[in-house]
Amino acid sequence: MNDSRDPRDDANYQDAPEHIETALRSATRIEDTLPPPEELVRTKKSVTIRLDSDIVEWFKHQGGQYQTLINEVLRRYKDHFSGGRTR
Repeated sequence: MNDSRDPRDDANYQDAPEHIETALRSATRIEDTLPPPEELVRTKKSVTIRLDSDIVEWFKHQGGQYQTLINEVLRRYKDHFSGGRTR
């Protein structure tokens, strides 16, 4: 399939630069605001917890990984009462 159309004719590419060098010279650097990868990794700890059966069933019916969802709810609760997200 040979498509000889110039991509700049497409409305999505009207602002595309003629030359990549021109685009690179006028580019603005965006600083990385993410913490280092080793700070993004959370360790998990296996625990035994007793929950009411209706609570467990409700989380299971939400779809996906119900244990992950329970963890996220607990994390948001902790963050709310501790004044922000912490590791």
